[in-house]
Amino acid sequence: MACVDPDDLACRESQLVEEYYRADWFYFEPGATLFNAPAFYLKDNRAFFINGRHRTVLLARHLSLLPMALTQIDAASEATLASIVAQPLIDGDAIALPNLPIVGKPASCHCQA
Repeated sequence: MACVDPDDLACRESQLVEEYYRADWFYFEPGATLFNAPAFYLKDNRAFFINGRHRTVLLARHLSLLPMALTQIDAASEATLASIVAQPLIDGDAIALPNLPIVGKPASCHCQA
């Protein structure tokens, strides 16, 4: 998280993060639970969040590699991107997440009741 803009990360009280997932960070489909990766963009070699500050802080406590969704990049940040990406993720790739409770009501659930 070395390239994350500290002022941007401090937005929305991202320093106060509990040890659980929020249900609205996931999509629940029949037979599958899909994680909504934190979204960010790179500008002037700094990462700025679209969403997912809490998810990023929580996952960084448990994982050395974080699933992230890049939305935009300026030309000056190409080298920074190359330095932070371990491997590209493709929609639908399996991601091993820490075993933490999921709290709250799902925002979208296509499950049969």
